[in-house]
Amino acid sequence: MRRYYYAARPGKKRSAITDNGNVVKFMDRATVKRLSLPKDLYNAIVTQAHAVYPEEACGLVAGRDGRATSLYQASNVAEDRRRYYVVDPQTLLRQIDFAKRGEMLLAIYHSHPLSSPVPSATDAAGAYYPAAVYLIVSLANPTQPAVRGWHLRRMGAWPVQALFPAAEAVRVRGRDNLWARRVATGDGMRYILWRRDRHNILWQQVVTVQEVVVVVGD
Repeated sequence: MRRYYYAARPGKKRSAITDNGNVVKFMDRATVKRLSLPKDLYNAIVTQAHAVYPEEACGLVAGRDGRATSLYQASNVAEDRRRYYVVDPQTLLRQIDFAKRGEMLLAIYHSHPLSSPVPSATDAAGAYYPAAVYLIVSLANPTQPAVRGWHLRRMGAWPVQALFPAAEAVRVRGRDNLWARRVATGDGMRYILWRRDRHNILWQQVVTVQEVVVVVGD
């Protein structure tokens, strides 16, 4: 059996060490400001999104130098697949395979069956890969899907005594332990998140959101 041992936390530059001692880099800290998405890969994402509608589709996009080269469709293993997504662990491990080919994790994609292609508070709370582009395909207009890309970067979390300002903290639908506030900024937006853990400790965190240019073509 081949085993992998991961170095560093999600969102950092990481490597995997296989049983035979090979070290494989599978994530780069460099960020992409412009993503080129070939039409066939875009069509595959849209087809998958329609196939699982009204649930959210998800998967990984590999590539190099800002150009997508391959697509890995994933199973959404979230508890409520109509409200958010979680990429299955086996698909996440495919990062090792495409890293061996000199590619990197270029993007993580998912669909919004009913809403616009803008990150939700739930998306921000689950963003663990700051170097990846988060691609969102919206089926709000099923005959005219829309795609946009984003960088989501989580800042450090710290414990707080209460939600503040309480009047502007909105409980995230379907998540009893998560509240959010969205704030517009000069170059994008940010989410202020509050999450209560199993020990009843309330944590506050900021996630910055910046758009990435996505070009769909050959």
